[in-house]
Amino acid sequence: MATPVLTSSTSVTSDSRPSIRTKFYTRLSEKSLDENEISFSDTSPSCPQYIQSKLCIVTVGLPARGKTYVSMKLARYLRWIGINTKVFNVGNYRRKNVGARQSHKFFDPNNKDAIEQRKRCATEALKDVIKYLNVEEGQVAVFDATNTTRERRDMVAQECHRNLIKVFYIELVCNDDDLISENIKEVKINSPDYQGIDQEEAVQDFSKRIKSYTTIYEPLDLQYDRDCSWVKLIDVNKRIVANRVVNHLQSRLVYFLMNMHIKKRNIYICRHGESECNMLGQIGGDSDLSLRGKQFAVKLGEFINDRKIPGLKVIMSVMSQYPVLRVCQCIHTLRTVDGVTIFRCGLVS
Repeated sequence: MATPVLTSSTSVTSDSRPSIRTKFYTRLSEKSLDENEISFSDTSPSCPQYIQSKLCIVTVGLPARGKTYVSMKLARYLRWIGINTKVFNVGNYRRKNVGARQSHKFFDPNNKDAIEQRKRCATEALKDVIKYLNVEEGQVAVFDATNTTRERRDMVAQECHRNLIKVFYIELVCNDDDLISENIKEVKINSPDYQGIDQEEAVQDFSKRIKSYTTIYEPLDLQYDRDCSWVKLIDVNKRIVANRVVNHLQSRLVYFLMNMHIKKRNIYICRHGESECNMLGQIGGDSDLSLRGKQFAVKLGEFINDRKIPGLKVIMSVMSQYPVLRVCQCIHTLRTVDGVTIFRCGLVS
């Protein structure tokens, strides 16, 4: 697991006076934490949740760093725990307003006309974020875009703060060229921007787009952005830096991000082999495996062995009185796999 780095929120300017940004964010915090603004979610009656104020999650990072992937995963998680959440992808607004299949020249920082068009798309998306949170009873919105400059991030923050919406930045940093190249080939060239375009040509064009963003990229900074709430994920969670994580929801977001998998992985789900209860047509019970069930356990071990999965982890259930014999017998064969880690979950008396 990545090692988190928590930074202090008590920094002040050299003359010991709060900076303008400090005053700005402090005023917002005082307004946003008013008890009258606490909203409750009724989307999950079995697990009620509450948030102290509306929240806008703002992604930060160069293209092909996994911002949209993380945005979708976060939104799905928040909806699952009962918080109304929606993702606003600025790229979709751009494709709707100016069309897809824009070359890397459209993202050139010296292309003033394109800059204005992209700014209008971001503004339109931001207006929809405000509407969703303040009119449509949304609770969390994800503003999914590169947001690589301080000017753009400050624009988003000021608009949110005017509407008493908190801002939480998530920056994704990746210096692994192989991972970036893999992401470009698997995701970006299949996007609407490159439909009908040769793969090599698409990869070259997108690489030039990344270079255009790199020239103006201003990462979140511990000093300049010390008064903001943010988390920075470096090289697929190898290192995580968190700053001013101020409430329960933001803490849950950081914890989720720390344990999120971005790289592809396989998950195998398998039931036990035939048991003696199965042979009798009996539902439930905790009998031993039948002869065929034991044969299945052996085959299951061979199946896993053949795949030579590094760092294999096996999760099995545990009955209330003693470990399920049929599962243990399946797992026993799996123990022959080098480096296997076995977890038991359930109730143990």
